[in-house]
Amino acid sequence: MPLTNAERQARHRMRDALGLVCIRIEVDEFALADFLVSTGRLTEAEVLRPALVAQAVADLVAQAIRHEK
Repeated sequence: MPLTNAERQARHRMRDALGLVCIRIEVDEFALADFLVSTGRLTEAEVLRPALVAQAVADLVAQAIRHEK
C-alpha cells in the first residue's frame, strides 16, 4: 500500500535528522542478487524481496563508509 504524504514527510524528517539521504542507483539485478547470496548476506528467497535487497545494499555502503574513516 502506498505511503500517505504525512508518512513520506515523517520518513524524510527522520532521515534528515539522522543525516541520511536516499539515492537511486542502477545495478544489474541478477549480479547483485548473486553477490548477496554468494556472500551470505541474503538467502535465495530473501533476494526476491526488494526491501531486503535495499537494506542489504544500504548496510554494505554503511560498512564501506565506516571502514574508510
